[in-house]
This record gives sequence, C-alpha cells and structure tokens, in this order.
Amino acid sequence: MAADLPIEIIQSFLSYLDVETYHSARQTCFSWRSAASVASMLRDVLQQVPVSLPHCTKSLSPKDWNDYFGQVARLNLLGSRSSVEKIVAERKLPHDSSSTTVLAFSSDGRKVVGLKGAQTVVHARESGECLLQFSLASSLYPHWTSVCRALMETRNAGYMPINQRYAKHRIAASSDCSFIAVGLGRVVQVYNLHEHDENGTIATPAEYVLGQTDMVFASSPGDEYEDTDGVVESLEFTDDDTLLRVAIGKETTIHRPTRVRYLGQPSQSPEIPNLAYWRKNLNHVYVDSASLAVTLTGDDEYRSTFRGLRLLPPSFHIHSQHAAQHPIPRSTPSEPAREKGLDRCFVASLQTGHTDSYCIGQITSPPATLPQSVRIHRLFPSIYFRPSDLVPGARTEGPPRLYPPAPSSERSPQSMTYNLCDSVSRWNPINLPSATFSSPLLAASDDRRLLIVYEPGAGHSCCIVDGGSLYVFSMQACTAVYQPAQEPLSPSPSSPSSSPDSHESGSEDSGIGPETIYDRLRMTSANPFNDDRYDPPDIIPCWPFLLDRTSMDLESLHVVRSDAPPSHGGSEGRWYTVTGQSGSEMIQWQFTSG
Repeated sequence: MAADLPIEIIQSFLSYLDVETYHSARQTCFSWRSAASVASMLRDVLQQVPVSLPHCTKSLSPKDWNDYFGQVARLNLLGSRSSVEKIVAERKLPHDSSSTTVLAFSSDGRKVVGLKGAQTVVHARESGECLLQFSLASSLYPHWTSVCRALMETRNAGYMPINQRYAKHRIAASSDCSFIAVGLGRVVQVYNLHEHDENGTIATPAEYVLGQTDMVFASSPGDEYEDTDGVVESLEFTDDDTLLRVAIGKETTIHRPTRVRYLGQPSQSPEIPNLAYWRKNLNHVYVDSASLAVTLTGDDEYRSTFRGLRLLPPSFHIHSQHAAQHPIPRSTPSEPAREKGLDRCFVASLQTGHTDSYCIGQITSPPATLPQSVRIHRLFPSIYFRPSDLVPGARTEGPPRLYPPAPSSERSPQSMTYNLCDSVSRWNPINLPSATFSSPLLAASDDRRLLIVYEPGAGHSCCIVDGGSLYVFSMQACTAVYQPAQEPLSPSPSSPSSSPDSHESGSEDSGIGPETIYDRLRMTSANPFNDDRYDPPDIIPCWPFLLDRTSMDLESLHVVRSDAPPSHGGSEGRWYTVTGQSGSEMIQWQFTSG
C-alpha cells in the first residue's frame, strides 16, 4: 500500500505535485504527512505560490515551516477548489408574478414583496398567500412636468417611454419584512408595514430625494466632494435594519458613474427600529463612497474611487500579518476625541492612478464637523495589481466553460459538480479579477471569513454579453510566522558581492534568488506602500480564485456558512453556499473552506 512506502519514495512523488495536490496529499495519512512536513519539501513546494519566503531553509525551524505552510494554505483557500457543487433552478415566485416583477425577499426567508404598478403586495413565501396590499405614496413618482419633458424629447412617435432615469422601481425588505424601502429615480421611501393611520391604511412613509433633500453627514465630506445627480440602482437593509444601503448609478459628477451611500444613524436607533427613526435619520449619510474616495485622494494628482463598497459588520477588526506593524493611528491629546465618531471596516474595488484592486479599508471619523480618515488595510491581487509578474503556471487558453445549461422547460433543477483544479490554473494572472468595473457585486460571508465578488461582463470575449465571473477571496488574517522585516535584504543578482557560495543551502535556494516576491513588491515603482494611508503589503497575499463564469447577469449575491451538500453528507470542514439571483432563476454554489 502507498502508506507503507519508504519516506524517500513518497517524497519523490510529492516533488512532482502542484501545491493544491500537495496540500491534499499531506492530509491523507500519517506517513504521507510526515514525508510532506519536511522543511526542505515545504520550502520547495511553496515556491509555486506568490508568497514571501526566507532566503534559506534554516531561517525557520521545522515547526515554523509547517505552521507557515498552514497559514499559506488557509489564506489562499487551498482545498476549496477540488469539489464545487453548482445548482441552477427556477426561483420560486408568487403565483401572479413573473421574472420581470420587481421582488424583494426578507432575509428570514418567510416573506416576499412585489410591486405591481403602484401597488405593493406582500406574500408568504411558502404558501404564496397574500398578506398585505397597499398603494405607494404618490410622491414617489416624478412630477408631471418630468413626464411631459420625457415624452416631448421622444422623436419616435410610436415609442413613448418615460425617461430611463425614472423607469425602474427598486425595492428592499427588512430582515422580518417589518419595513420595505422603495426607490424610483432619485426618490427613496421607507414604509413600516406595522404602522397604520386612523383609517387603517399604511402610514405615510419616510422619504429622501437624492441630490435634493438636506443631508447630515456623519463626518465632513471634503472640499472636492460633489453631491450625487444619479438615480437609485438597488436598495438593501443592513446592520439589523438600522442602515439602508443605496447603490446609485447614472451619475454625471466627477464621481461618475456609480457610488454607494449608507443612510441612517445606528447610534440613534431604538432597540427595534420604527418609522419615527427613519423619518428622522433617512437623510443622515452614514457613509458615502465618493466622500471616502475624496478623503483618500487628498492632494494626489490622481483621483481615487471606490466601487461596490460594502460595510463589514462592526465586529470585524483588522489584523496585520506584520508582527511589528503599528496599529492604525488613533487620536492624540492634541486632537479631538473620536470615541463618538465612526470606526468601521469596508470592502470595495479601489481604482486609482496606479492601483486597481479589491481592498479592505477602515474609516475612522470624528463628529460631523471634522474630516474623516481612510486607511487601506489590505489590497488583494488582481490582474493589474499583484505581487509579481513572475507567477508560475501556464496561461489558460480561453475561458473554460464552467456553467451548466439553463434549466429545462420542466423547470427541474440542474446540478453539476466540478473540480476547478483540473480546468482553471490557480496562480495564472489571467484568472484574477480585474477590479476595473463600475458596478461589481460584493458579498461577505456571515462569519466574516470569505468575500465573494461578481464582475459583470468579465471573462467573456465580447463585452456585449450576459453573465460575468465570480471570485472567492479569503478575508482571514493572522500574524505570519515568517517576518521578512526581521531578515536583511540580500544583494541583487548583479551585485558584485553575490556569489555561488552566498547561500547556505546551495541548490535548494536556487530559484528564489536574492530577493523574494515581497521584496520586489516593496521596490516596485509607483506603488502605494510608501504612503501612510496604506498598510504594508501582505507577507502572504490572499490570492483569490475563479469560482465560475456565468451565462446570465446576477442581480444580487449572498454567501453564508452552511451544511455540507447531500452529495458530501457527513463531510467535515466549513462549507459555504453562494447564492445569486438572475430574473426567475437562482444559482447556488457550494464548496468547503478548511
């Protein structure tokens, strides 16, 4: 049996494996784990990974090498790509709804809200029973003058649409469907389904108009900030229904074409939010991605933008991989106290003059009269921003077809299980996200370990096509076992002082060279890491992987920790379910992570 082979033969087999297969083989049995846990073997296989490595094996103890390999495996999600189960099914809709009906589902899964013209209908999701029906407030709709203008500007006599900036309703339901938010054009309204007036009708909603309603900012937005002239693209309740996330599109300001704004004031919310809370705080701008971008830009020549910004839960805290990294600067005795201000982390696509990358950042804000500060904690690798161009692996010729066909006319769910290790190169830059799109969808898992990103239109040869690409990132953090800052940089290859005898371990260190990927990243010209607005680069870059390329556009994206799928019943480890909605169809991906 393979378990009874001499350790030398097992190691000869291991030396031919890629790092993902090596990681799996290391977990098979004691003899294979022992053979794969030798320091020199670990160092050799880690050279396949874009990660910082010591200049020689003796720099770390055998235990440290094993711990370091474990950190690399965890932060790069090794083992997650071997078995991905995907299900494409018809989404269960109310009986009188279609794929074009504007719908919102409560996060508890019990209710669904639909719009039919100016009527809002609330259904029980399982039974389909109509629970409530009411009319939307007339102030949601544009004034008749706007409609007339749109009609007069139409040159085709047989085609008379309302201006597209006011054409689409948007809707969101709170966690238990106590509140719904409705958007049309620039108008946002919040209704409380449990509050009625003396006539038994739904109470007048709280209302907010983009670019017109007087706003109160959580902190000063900066001199270069411009208010939005865009329209509502999506709505979502967050933070226990105390914040309303508003995605804004069709902007023509300097922040064009999109931005994200969070409305509300969680610190002023009662234990259970009510309509009075929203009437008072719907004009309170908790976070505005354009304002954050202005703050980050500062006096730079280039303009920074944040796309698809999403706040992380207050319980999420950053943790540097660098042992000596100083904490994010706090207030000093000469500065005003910040304890009453905002201190939150976020994920977004950061686009600047030299960087296009998904990031984790932190907002630290004093009271509203003083400016906020923004610091970028982590930049994830992307096509246009990665630790090194010298990444091992052959180029993938053309995108692999990963998605199953659309559901059949019988609406029967279709599923498939695929191994990404066989079809998509793990460390090939072509399979990284680009982070250049104006409206990516971002979703963080409920345990704050994973980030899922959907880039519409990505991965296709033609830009006029439905669908896009999904990527999985690890947001986990740890203090890296290996600390490059504690090891002096070695001379460059052309340095006269370098010689064949300059390495202790001889041939085992050939290939890593006199500098590591970490060193090259720090010395790259026009990089942001000499800037105190950015934390030092990760010692172990969290390299994302391509999960799938879809043939349909996703309208929403969620990821939660879940049980193993039936086909993997009894499997150990963390399983995650990613759910995307596309019209009348629902797509789910399930995979394990450690």
